[in-house]
Amino acid sequence: MQTTTLGRTNLIVSRMGMGAGDPSRLGQRTGKTESECIDILKQAFDAGVNFVDTSDTYSTEPIIGQ
Repeated sequence: MQTTTLGRTNLIVSRMGMGAGDPSRLGQRTGKTESECIDILKQAFDAGVNFVDTSDTYSTEPIIGQ
């Protein structure tokens, strides 16, 4: 996974991020179970993704936190 520095923060983040909002909200809106949603995140992390786009309006923070 390619990485880049996030602005002037010196944080190294993956160039590809995981969106946790619409349209599926990590699979929650497509009928996936919480366990399946967590597996989606684990697969992204295993692929080297370390940047997750989230917001309190997405209602995905509890799943991301697990």
